[in-house]
Amino acid sequence: MLEIPNNKYITINKNGLFVGEKNATGYRGRKIGFVNHVKENFAKIQAEYPEIKEFHVGAFGTLGEYANFREPSRGFGLNVWCRVKLFDNRLGPWVFYNAYSSIQSCVHNCAYDCVHGFRYYYLMRSAVLKFTKEDKQR
Repeated sequence: MLEIPNNKYITINKNGLFVGEKNATGYRGRKIGFVNHVKENFAKIQAEYPEIKEFHVGAFGTLGEYANFREPSRGFGLNVWCRVKLFDNRLGPWVFYNAYSSIQSCVHNCAYDCVHGFRYYYLMRSAVLKFTKEDKQR
């Protein structure tokens, strides 16, 4: 498994949105949409799941199936993937969320879609956090 560098995805944490180490309002040369809603949703997620340190969201070339794990390509594309990083530094697997028909829509919506999907849809939340339950069973 090749690790995807943090300048290839959006990191959402208590301090805001980042691409690489830089505070970001854009990703892949386009504006990230609904930044304030993303921050609000992440704060509410963290209040309910305090073990979550970061949310990672990327637009990659690999197509997937909703709420299923797979390692996406490192290349940019129209497919939205997300994962979480916990405070103990464990990283969850990348989970597919959605595919878009345009780069503009993909970049504009990806961060909002993933945190919203995690917060409001059990299937997505369950998939993103599945690795934490598997670790407890070992």
